[in-house]
Amino acid sequence: MSPQETRACGLPSLAHPLLCRCDRATRDPTYVRAFDDRLGTSAALVAALILLVGCGAEPAAGPPEIQYGLEECGYCRMIVSEEKFAAAIVDAAGSAISFDDVGCLVEHLRERAESPENRAGDTPTESIWVHDHAAGGWIVAESAWFVRDRRTTTPMGYGLLAFASRQEAEVLASETAAAVETWGQVVTAASAE
Repeated sequence: MSPQETRACGLPSLAHPLLCRCDRATRDPTYVRAFDDRLGTSAALVAALILLVGCGAEPAAGPPEIQYGLEECGYCRMIVSEEKFAAAIVDAAGSAISFDDVGCLVEHLRERAESPENRAGDTPTESIWVHDHAAGGWIVAESAWFVRDRRTTTPMGYGLLAFASRQEAEVLASETAAAVETWGQVVTAASAE
């Protein structure tokens, strides 16, 4: 057989001894069965690894990385430029929607809840993140405390500030005669408007 010829398996003759065992398989039927068993086991292991890597990671567990000065707000389309006022939604797949103001996030959620597509009751799995106005850094919205401070100029003028500590929120609230609210209260108030 010349180097240009191919075997029945389709491989060129020169590559055949390195890549294929069809000659041995035709002589020894137990080899084919053992090879098929190994192939099946290997395929199952690869599938399990894909599931573990793809599903085992928790992309929505952490806050997004916003490129300040480059990304648009998911509600008002202005550039997200100030970290201390930023907010975000991260879905189960790890995709994020960034907001330049906590108020924009709340309005986005309100409009989404009112949309006909959402009336089917299909609530997406997601995490909602806001920035701690006192110390900086991301906090989960459900664990944050909020104060509406009309004296603080937020990017879109909502004046809604998030705090990780209730005590820090109460300090600002006492200075501005505002109420300290939970995330549920903020969303409920937006729905009533």
